[in-house]
Parts: sequence; C-alpha cells; structure tokens
Amino acid sequence: MCLISISLMGILLTQSCKKKSDPPPYDYTPELQTMLNTKWSEFWVGKENPVGGFMMKVSSPMGDFFASANYNDSVNQHFHFRGASTTKTFTAAAIMLLAQQGKVNIDDAVTALIPGTNEPYLPASPDFNIPYKNQITLKLLLQHRAGVFDLVNDPVPDTVNAPYHGQNYIDYVRDTLGDMLHTFTYEEFASIISKHHLTYFSPGSAYHYSDIGYNLLGLVIERVSGMAFEAYVKQHLLDPNGLNETSFPSLGTTYWLPDPFVKSYFWYQGQSIETTFWSNPSSHVAEGNIITTNYDLNLWIKKLIRGEAGLSRSSVDEMMDVLETFESHQYYGLGLVYTPGLGYGHNGATAGYLTVMRYNPENQVSFTIIASFWYYQDLYEEVYHLYDIAHEAYKIFGYE
Repeated sequence: MCLISISLMGILLTQSCKKKSDPPPYDYTPELQTMLNTKWSEFWVGKENPVGGFMMKVSSPMGDFFASANYNDSVNQHFHFRGASTTKTFTAAAIMLLAQQGKVNIDDAVTALIPGTNEPYLPASPDFNIPYKNQITLKLLLQHRAGVFDLVNDPVPDTVNAPYHGQNYIDYVRDTLGDMLHTFTYEEFASIISKHHLTYFSPGSAYHYSDIGYNLLGLVIERVSGMAFEAYVKQHLLDPNGLNETSFPSLGTTYWLPDPFVKSYFWYQGQSIETTFWSNPSSHVAEGNIITTNYDLNLWIKKLIRGEAGLSRSSVDEMMDVLETFESHQYYGLGLVYTPGLGYGHNGATAGYLTVMRYNPENQVSFTIIASFWYYQDLYEEVYHLYDIAHEAYKIFGYE
C-alpha cells in the first residue's frame, strides 16, 4: 500500500513538473492579406485598368508575415524590385563604418585630406570644383544640407549656356542624345555642377534633398577604401548580414533584375506602360541603385537600427539624430528618415517602383511596403496610401 502511494505520488509529481506546451503563435497573415486587398481596392476606386501590385513584409515580436495584393500566390518575400533611395541607408552606414575605423571624419570638409593619406576626400581637379567645396562636410552631405545641386531630380536652369539647359540632364542623355545605355560617372555629374556653378545655398544654411550629394559620398567611399562602391558594401554590409538577395549594379548596361522579380509600371489616366528595365543604375550609384527583396530590406533595417549590422550603437544613434526638414521627408538624420509613429528608415522611388521601409524601436516592428506602379497623376497620394497601409498593419498587431 505504501509502495503504491509512493509510486502514485512520484507519477503525479513528475506530471506536475512537466512544462505546459506553449500555444502555437497566432498567424496574422490572413488579416494582413485582407487588409492589403482592401487597401488595393480603395486606391483604385474610380480609376481604370489597374496595374502592378502591393507587397508587404512585417517583422514583429509576434513573428514575420508577408502578404501581397494583385499578384498570384507565387509572389513571395524573395521577389526582387528596385529599392531606389533605400540605397542611402547603406551609403550612410558605409561612411559611418569607415568613421568607426578612423578612416574618415564626418566633420571634415571634402577638401580635407583622408586620414593617413595625402589625398583629399574629393579629387582636387577642375571637374570637382563644386560651389562652396571647402565648406561642405561629409556630415552635411549625409544630411542633405550641403546645397549640392541635384542633377538627378532637378532640371538644369534655363540660364545655363549648354544644350541641356532647362532639361533634366539624365533625360537629356537618354532621350535627346538617344544613349539609353550610357554609363554616367562621378566626374560627369560633378563637372556639370562645377562648370556652371550650380548650387542651392551655402552649406549648412538649409535642407534640400540631393541625390548627387550621395553620389559624391559613393566616390568618397571608393577613394577611402580603394574598392568600388558595390564591392565595399557587399563585403562589409551585405555578406556579414546575410543579405544575399541584394545588389548594387553600377553600369548603364546592367539594367536587368535577377529572377524572380515583379514588373513595374507608370499609370496615367487609365493608360499604362511597363518600366521594369527603364532605370539606368549608373545614374543612381550610392543614392538609388539598389536591387533587393522584401526579405533582405526588412532584415537590413531591423539589424541596422538595433545596432546589429556591424555599426556601433553610438554610430547608429548619430544616424538617428534627425532634424526637421519642413519638406516631404519631415525629419532626416544621416541617411535615415524618421516618421512619427512608424520609426526610422527610408523611402524609395524609381521607374515605377515605390518603397517604404521603417523600423520602430519602441515596439520592435519593422516593415517594408512595395508598390510596383507609379500613379503618375499624383505620386504623393500613392506614397501616403502606403503610409496608411502601415498604420492599418499596426492596428492589426494591436499597436494603434
């Protein structure tokens, strides 16, 4: 009797010490999918012949989730697209990594000597005599506060005595000269700015978004490291962080995307045209030449802001030190946009692809939203619709 009681007690004790199995994690994918389909339909109300689609990846403490709208089930988080200006987060990270190693000082003017060398950050040649050169620091370039004229987005002033006056220089080369596969260079862009003394303002006095400013940072990375921009970023940021689906092509002839990829379109008043291969990567080196996936881009911004991408916590904090811009980017740091309620990251826009990428340290949620079309009548309407999608996703996860 005693032996049976002891045995029974042992069984009960053993069972009581067994850990109860945790409930399976909740799958938010169906809710995310329904929301994305709804937002797709809402956007196209009153518009004919919709094209492209939405893709969204959300990572949170509750798991990782992917959904898409207007695509078949084969489209997943490993499909490629052009991430455009999300490139700037990599360029800024590369500069900060070099600063950590004592190879650059971001408070140096671009005319200063690279530490330990007899060479300045930018070449001391007539092609690089850009206005206010001796007042432009690496940090001001990172902040878009250097006043560097942006040949990528703005037309050359009508007052310039050149055949491309009044035109976007890249469009001039592509459309007027008919050189679709032209490989643009750092020297080419800088020489036009230098020759015509193009600028917005004296460095540090205002904010003006400038792709060419980041193009110059790409050259700085190359001169300091002795490596091509793409090679440096791959070796020091992509490979160590497992970003195997991301690349930064830099030639005019490398206009294709690796398989699998989603196509992109321009849409205007019910008419559309495919733009998947329109982008010339050489015109966007270090500021917008990234090809990536939802998987990689989501992982990147999460690791970067957490201080897990190879940069020190202090370097990341410096990147996150934002200033108000009073423009569409609202708050800008060093290669990072801050959007209240959504977190830190960057947007991207090129040839029919729109991207919104953020990580919020407060709730540890990162997301990437991609639209593979441009609503050419009002691109800002489309961008704010993507922000609305992000807020709706937050509601699904209980953060709003």
